[in-house]
Amino acid sequence: MRACLVALASLAVGPFLLACGAEHDDVAGAPEWEVERDLVIGSMDDPATALHQVADIVLDQEGRIRVLEAREARVRTYHRDGTLAEELGGRGGGPGEFTRPTRLGWRGDTLWVGDGSRHRLTLFADGDAPVTISLTTSVPGSAVFGALQPGYLLDDGSVLATPSVSMRMLAQDQEGLDSIPWIRTDREGTIVDTLFWSRRAGSVVRVDDALGLGSVLHLRTPFSELSAAGVDPTGRYAVRASWEPGECESEDLAVQVTRFAADRDFQPMAREIELRSHPLDEDRIDSAVDAIVRNLELAAMREPGRGFAPQQARDRIRAALDPPSCLPPVTDLMVDRHGAVWLRGPEVGEPTLRWTAVDHRGRIEGFVELPPEVDLMAADGNRLYGVEIDELGVERVVGYAVHRR
Repeated sequence: MRACLVALASLAVGPFLLACGAEHDDVAGAPEWEVERDLVIGSMDDPATALHQVADIVLDQEGRIRVLEAREARVRTYHRDGTLAEELGGRGGGPGEFTRPTRLGWRGDTLWVGDGSRHRLTLFADGDAPVTISLTTSVPGSAVFGALQPGYLLDDGSVLATPSVSMRMLAQDQEGLDSIPWIRTDREGTIVDTLFWSRRAGSVVRVDDALGLGSVLHLRTPFSELSAAGVDPTGRYAVRASWEPGECESEDLAVQVTRFAADRDFQPMAREIELRSHPLDEDRIDSAVDAIVRNLELAAMREPGRGFAPQQARDRIRAALDPPSCLPPVTDLMVDRHGAVWLRGPEVGEPTLRWTAVDHRGRIEGFVELPPEVDLMAADGNRLYGVEIDELGVERVVGYAVHRR
């Protein structure tokens, strides 16, 4: 058994890591909590609840559910019982409008929405006109990073952003592209510092002539080894989960979960935990490649006269992939309002998928098993909220009550 190293640290003192052998928790001994689905929002028959491309969910101070729809470029607010309370936003470039909204959050009495295509955050406060924070800054001296994309509004008023990078440049695997900086700026867009880096190496591959006629295809790898990151709902700190790619040498993989904050008074903490590893077999790789080929074939069918050779595409895509020996131990990360970190495990062919809860002290509290089609986006103590897409493509916001043992 190999211990998983967890580090919770403040930016002021740098990453604070404990050596292996320190006190740690084992996920194998953690209790499984029962979950009960008790809320469903979304129906194609009711325009008041029909949802389209849900990008994010947050809970406001009153416990209401704020849902960001990317396609409709709007925020819908629902009461706890799922009834619609209000809407705001809309598609456009004017005040209070969005083009490609990607994320939303809640700071004090202000709701903010990130718009990736316009590189800006829009702030909504009760009774006030919308306020816009625009980021036009690029990373100084970098030839590979583009303009900053706003990610989160932090509690001190600064903005946490990441630079844009094209898939083509990621596929070239150039020096300096193995990691992406998470950069803190002020409200004028001036860079303050870099809070942390997250790994991006190997996230995109180049496939030559996969579609014929000398074409070049850039694909996101189906088995990513990216580090997962998120920010707590209050904007006080960011959390990153990362691990060293390598062989499946034991039943567990070492994962570093690090907490970063700009506040010098933030108290550092560290714990060790253990997470399961799952070998990546050839059947799973072949299934992923087949899914990619099916999507390419569907795209080719929408272009009359365009030829497509499925077997050639399959062979070239499979040859271009360099999959890891293990599935990533963490595929997503979410921080709830009480400081707990929820770590999403990999899909391993089971009817459910595990989310492990680590408390604010770095101890494993327990885990829940949810359907793989549910993407958790918000949590508040014993409440979980996510998005579910059924076999007909209908989106629903679902809520779960967590019964802890």
